[in-house]
Amino acid sequence: MRRTLQATILAGAAALLLAAAGAAEACKINKLPVNPDAPERGAGRLGSGEFFKRFAGAPLELVETNLVPNGDFGIARPGESFANSWLVAAQGAKLGLNHKSAPWAQAVLVCKAPDGTETLLKPDRGCGCGGAADWGWTIPDSAPPGRHTVRVTWEWPKQTAQKLERTYTITIENPRYGKTRDAEIAKLESQHPGKLVVLQDGLPLDGRPYDGAADLALACGGYEGDHTAMIYPRARTLDLGYWIANTKASHYDRGLLKFDLAPLLGKRVKQAILKLTVRQGQKYLAGELAAPLPVYPMLKPWAEGDGVLQVDERGLAKGHPNVYYQAYPVKWEQELASGASDHGPQRATLEPEKGVNPCPGARADVTELVQDWLSGKLPNHGLLIGPDLPAELAGVHPGTDGQVEAFKKLWPHGLVPFFSSDEPSDLDYRPRLLVVLE
Repeated sequence: MRRTLQATILAGAAALLLAAAGAAEACKINKLPVNPDAPERGAGRLGSGEFFKRFAGAPLELVETNLVPNGDFGIARPGESFANSWLVAAQGAKLGLNHKSAPWAQAVLVCKAPDGTETLLKPDRGCGCGGAADWGWTIPDSAPPGRHTVRVTWEWPKQTAQKLERTYTITIENPRYGKTRDAEIAKLESQHPGKLVVLQDGLPLDGRPYDGAADLALACGGYEGDHTAMIYPRARTLDLGYWIANTKASHYDRGLLKFDLAPLLGKRVKQAILKLTVRQGQKYLAGELAAPLPVYPMLKPWAEGDGVLQVDERGLAKGHPNVYYQAYPVKWEQELASGASDHGPQRATLEPEKGVNPCPGARADVTELVQDWLSGKLPNHGLLIGPDLPAELAGVHPGTDGQVEAFKKLWPHGLVPFFSSDEPSDLDYRPRLLVVLE
C-alpha cells in the first residue's frame, strides 16, 4: 500500500468554493487568535520584485497569520478540520512577501503509525487569498492516533539561499483506526473463497498495488460567474449532483469512473459490484447519497489528466477545456457528455448504502456491464454517473441565468462528494470494483 500519499488541491468550481469558504475561514476553524505581528493584507504584503529590492540579503522568517498557542493545534478527531495561513516576512518588519507573485509556503501533516511507518498527509484544501498560503486538513478515518507533526516549509532558490521551516504538533484521537475496511469485501470472501477480486487503487493485486482506477468530475457553472461554459477535471473528489451556494457560486456535476480490467482478461465473471464512499467533513456538501443515480456506459474515451490538461485552443480560460472537450481531441456531442453518441442507455443504478463503514456510501450492480466489457461486446470506456444535462440548459450558468429551479430538478439533494481514486488519505474508501469469478 502506498505510504507517501499524493494529493492534488481541488480545482475548478468546487476548488474555488472550498478555497473561499474554507481558506477564508481557515483561521476560524480552531478559533485561533489573530497574530498582531503578521503583515496586514494589502499594503503589508509586497510583490516579489519590490520585496527583494527592499530586503535583499535580509533574514527572512515564516509568519503565521493566526497564533497557534505553544505551536500546538490541540486535539482533532476523524471528520474534524484544522487550518492556518503562513507567509514569508522580513525579520523585524511587518512587511511580507505576497505569495501571488512567489512560491507558496508548503505544509504537510506527518503522521507516524503504531508500526513506525510515516505517512504524509497533504492539505485537502488551500488558497492564496490575500497573498498568504492558506492550508487546511480534514482528519481522515485512516489517520493513526497519537501526537503528530505539522511541518511548514518555504524556499525559492531563484531569489534567496534561505530555507524556512516551522513545525507544530497536533494530537489525533481515532477510535476508527484500522476499522475502515468495507464489510462487504469480507462477506464476499467468506461466501466465495478464492473467487473474489477487488480492484481498488493502492490495494495489492497479484503482488503489487493496483493502479488502474480513473475518475473525473464534470461540472457546468462555476464561481463568480466567470466559468459559465466550463468543465473541470477534479481528482480530489468525485462530485455528483447540484450545488448552489449563492447566485455567484453554483454548479451541476456528474462523474466519470473507469477501472482497468486487464487483471480479469480470460476469466468469467459471476458478479461485479461498484462501491463508492461519501467523503465526510465538508459541512456545506451533502453527507450521503439521498436517492439513486443512473449509471451509463461511456462510448468515448477520456483521460483523467494527471494534472496536465490537453486544452483545445478554443478553451474559454487558461488551464480549462471548454464544455465539449475533456482530453483533446475527444469531443462530447453535448455538454457534460450528455449526447447519445457520448454514452449508451442506462445499464445500472447507483443506490444509497448506509451503515457499512463509518462513512455512508453507494452501490451499483454492474455485472452485465463488466461481462460485456470483458467479452468485447462493449469497449471499456468506463461509466458516467448522474442525469444528463438537457440541451436547453447547455451553456446556462446554474445560479445566474434564471434556471436555478431547472437545475435543482436534475438533482435536488445537494452535491455529494465521493472519494476519488486519488484521495490521499483513506485508501479503504477509494472507488472499488468487487468482482466474483465463476
